[in-house]
Amino acid sequence: MTFINKLLFVVILTVGLFTAGSGIAHAQTEGSVLFISPHRVDIAPDGRIQELNVANKSDVPRRYDLQIINQVMTENGVTERRDSFEYSAEKMLKFTPKRFTLEPGERQVIRVMVRRPKDLADGDYHSHLLFREVPLRNQERNSSGNGGQQKASFEIQALYGVAVPVVVQHGTVNSSMGIVSATLAQNEQDQSGLAIEFSRSGNGEASAYLSVVHRLPGQEDVSVTTEQWVRIYREVDKIRKFVALKPPADHHMSGGTLVLTLTKDPRSPEAQVIATTEVSLP
Repeated sequence: MTFINKLLFVVILTVGLFTAGSGIAHAQTEGSVLFISPHRVDIAPDGRIQELNVANKSDVPRRYDLQIINQVMTENGVTERRDSFEYSAEKMLKFTPKRFTLEPGERQVIRVMVRRPKDLADGDYHSHLLFREVPLRNQERNSSGNGGQQKASFEIQALYGVAVPVVVQHGTVNSSMGIVSATLAQNEQDQSGLAIEFSRSGNGEASAYLSVVHRLPGQEDVSVTTEQWVRIYREVDKIRKFVALKPPADHHMSGGTLVLTLTKDPRSPEAQVIATTEVSLP
């Protein structure tokens, strides 16, 4: 007789907060890949339904449970799970299916639907749609050894979850973002960078593209960070973020200034610089 013991690891990934979005969210382990597109769901004031496309890129079947959860942003720029909060979209959202199994290479469409209360105030509301992998039942495998001795078989299974932001807009939504302060700093790993405080105002989430260049008189600007999106959810008015400095290997970071720029819609014709600030280098 075979005994199967399972050691389960659960990892939840929240997607689309501060990364330059590729349009695809994924959880990946060796032999297990879940792809989701788009990487966030934005439902416009006149919208009611959005769709997500999910694909199993692994070579084994995968099963997922779906549920709505609340993730609240803190002033440290990270999210924490809460039962509820003032701007939660949880009670407005429905989705189908609630559980699905994907064979290798198979795809699934997830429909997300919203029903707004009649007395809902203008602004945006958000929750997250959690894709949580659940174990498939394994058929017992009989094995025997010499002399009929029993052997134990062990299986280690890594289970992953991906939390996709769902933002519901209602009425007139507006927001703005700025840079409050920026100073040279080092993180706990002694990595050089910038400690930046961002501000948000309005009745909606604020987002912008952050870039940092080193500027010296008479020379071309040199990019010294990984360009990235910064998002601030509606429940906070400011966040703090450490941004590592990553200049080219042959570039010397001395003298001149670091110029920080926030750009709204950087890849569209309506691209607009909404904030800049400078930090002097010794």
